Amino acid sequence: MIRFYYENSNSSSKKALEWFESKQINCSPKRIRYISRDDLLLALALSNNGFADILKSNGKIGFESEKLMKEIKNMKFNDSINFILGHTEVLKTPIIIDDHKLMTGFNPEEIRKFIPQSYRRLSMV
Repeated sequence: MIRFYYENSNSSSKKALEWFESKQINCSPKRIRYISRDDLLLALALSNNGFADILKSNGKIGFESEKLMKEIKNMKFNDSINFILGHTEVLKTPIIIDDHKLMTGFNPEEIRKFIPQSYRRLSMV
C-alpha cells in the first residue's frame, strides 16, 4: 500500500494527490503530522542521502524551523527521530512511500514509479 503524507497548504501535495486520483491508484493519504515512526524509518532507509532527502532545505523554512534543523544535526539518531516526530513541520511534503520506493515532493516523471505493474500492462493493450 502506498502511504501518502501531505500538508494541505502545499501545492506539491495537491498535485501528487491529483495524479494518484487521475490514475485511479489507491493510496493512503494522511497529514504529515501523523507520520508513523515506522514510516519515517522506512523513508530514511529508502533514501539515498538520509535526513537530507526528507528534511526541508534552509531556503524553504522559517526562522523557527531553521533553529530546529540545527538542533537535529547535533542529536543522536534516535533523538533526531523522536524530535522530527514531534516537529513534523521540518519534513518535506509530500512524502510518498511504499515498501520499496520513496519520493519527496512532486516530480511528474519520478512519481510514475508508483504505477503498479498491472496498470502498466493495461495501458499497453
